[in-house]
Amino acid sequence: MSSFNYKENMDFSGKRLQLSRKRIKMTQKEAAEKLGVSLSVYSHYEHGIARPTYKTLYKICILFNVSADYLLGLTDEMVGYER
Repeated sequence: MSSFNYKENMDFSGKRLQLSRKRIKMTQKEAAEKLGVSLSVYSHYEHGIARPTYKTLYKICILFNVSADYLLGLTDEMVGYER
């Protein structure tokens, strides 16, 4: 059984957040407004300067229809959830 290093393998990916946003043709400003955060805070998420709270991560997953596993780098599949 191999050991899993959570610190190395589970990290929020700003790049994946950016790809998810661009996939639905949304601006950073629009995303920030829908998530209830400032444009500056949202930009920090995408640039890896800040990480969203669990509550905001949940909202991001719903907004962009992606899984938290994808945004955390646990899978390469962007699969979201049926609404």
